[in-house]
Amino acid sequence: MDQVTDKNMAGIYKISRLVEIPDFVKEAAARDYDSLPAHCFADPVQRSYPMDTPEDVWKSWCYLQRFGEHKTAAVEQALKDRAVFFDVELPQLAPPTEEAQGITIKYAYANESHGEVRVRDIDDLNKVAADLQENSQRYPFPMRHAVAKQLLSAVKTMGGRFPGEREVALQKMACYGAGSLTNALDVFRLRREAVRRLGYELEDISGDLEKQANNGVLPPEFCEKLACFADACDRLVGLHRRYGKGVQPPEEKLITVTLRDMDNLEQHTVKIAGRYVSESDVAQPAIRNLLNNLHGETLANDRLLSALRELPPEHQRLVGRVLA
Repeated sequence: MDQVTDKNMAGIYKISRLVEIPDFVKEAAARDYDSLPAHCFADPVQRSYPMDTPEDVWKSWCYLQRFGEHKTAAVEQALKDRAVFFDVELPQLAPPTEEAQGITIKYAYANESHGEVRVRDIDDLNKVAADLQENSQRYPFPMRHAVAKQLLSAVKTMGGRFPGEREVALQKMACYGAGSLTNALDVFRLRREAVRRLGYELEDISGDLEKQANNGVLPPEFCEKLACFADACDRLVGLHRRYGKGVQPPEEKLITVTLRDMDNLEQHTVKIAGRYVSESDVAQPAIRNLLNNLHGETLANDRLLSALRELPPEHQRLVGRVLA
């Protein structure tokens, strides 16, 4: 493995656990290695270990020392020579510690352990996450909740991110977001009716749900409690066996806006006086002309939203009034 083949950045994460990555390497732009001629690689036959820039000499040396593929005296010497040419100090990599070799994900809840798995890179994390998603009927909500939180923490530690839909699913399991009162009432009524068929009656908590809601939005800690209660009901009546087959796990229904959704909202909107202004809003002719006048230049369409974000508050409020 080297920086050419380390597509998911798992290798550089492992290296970062052994040695501090210098700024000139962190700040280097992404490159297309396919177009490099063979002589730009320390191993020209395998086209491995690029060495035509200072940052690539540093990274190639680390990949070679850590993973050792095609490690020969000639490859090492080629990198040493280029390091002298670029005046790059080659690091000494510390032996991998237990922490550097992976992170332990524990399947545990209610102070009881139900096993653990060792993940060494982001590929491993995705496998555990996929199992958690695909087998929600097997894992009670408290376990889904605990494992999802560990996975989201681990991927952040590794400097990566889960694919969009997977990250949203995990954030819902972890209750990282906000819930909908309407959906919460649906979740409760479905369980109440299912338990009623067994001859039991659940106390009506609709009033409590409404008290917890703020403008129809439920806080994450309350969603967590309700999801735990609903999952327990599902396991009592066997409804959990239909997860993914017409019945949603409770957290999927409850959490309607996740942290990722909020990030996307912040990236693609500007909040003015409680209203979110979108790219389509600023593309309106009247708003575009106003922004051009306020900035004193003709702005490209892809600059309109960032231009609005850069305005002082009084000018933003002016735009808000025009939109209203």
